[in-house]
Amino acid sequence: RIKARKIAAGDRTLNLLSAGCSTGEEIYTLAMLIFETGSFFWGWQLNLIGLDIDHKVLETARRGYYYERSFRMMDPAWKPRF
Repeated sequence: RIKARKIAAGDRTLNLLSAGCSTGEEIYTLAMLIFETGSFFWGWQLNLIGLDIDHKVLETARRGYYYERSFRMMDPAWKPRF
């Protein structure tokens, strides 16, 4: 519904915010899901933003390096791709 409403208004931007993103797993998961949809957002401007008050966890999010436990709920086929 959001996509249809935005298209009707001539708006092809999608802004996603992960407030309190901690080390970034959630925002990276959203990015992977959007990537997997492929043409669903083709030609759109996508802005994914993660915010947190703790600068140390944000540095982990910026690096995008995670331990094995972060992938425990992920489809194993996705792991080598992302």
